[in-house]
Amino acid sequence: MSTTVVTQSARARKRLIPPLVLIGIGLVWLGVLGFKSVVSGNRLWLIGGDVHLGTVRNDQPIRHRFWLMNPHLHEVSVKVSPSCGCSVANLPYDTLTPLNGFPVEVVIEPLGLPSGMEHEKSFIIQARLGDEEWTERVVVRFFLEAVPK
Repeated sequence: MSTTVVTQSARARKRLIPPLVLIGIGLVWLGVLGFKSVVSGNRLWLIGGDVHLGTVRNDQPIRHRFWLMNPHLHEVSVKVSPSCGCSVANLPYDTLTPLNGFPVEVVIEPLGLPSGMEHEKSFIIQARLGDEEWTERVVVRFFLEAVPK
């Protein structure tokens, strides 16, 4: 009987190995993501929400994608407003489901902006959870380089 118990417990341990390996890989992956991206935001998580894109050209649209995450156990309604008319935010949904998120792409048209200087464009996220309302801010910075004609 003791060999049967030992054999069953050995099998049970072997069955635990693949899920534990997957959990370990997931934790390493999240750790690497944490070093590459900064999570900002007050009550929502904004991954890539405060970024400097370096030097960009003034002859093409500037695109940036950030992740909007809901760490709450309730749905959060969201709306994004750009700080100026030269930028737009493509919000795929207007509601963040609990413990979920989605990417948001912002596009900045630099043609009317002065070249040879630093720029900062912000996008205000208006969020609502029940009766509570608050705002989050996404900031995209870049140096605009003129393209010779």
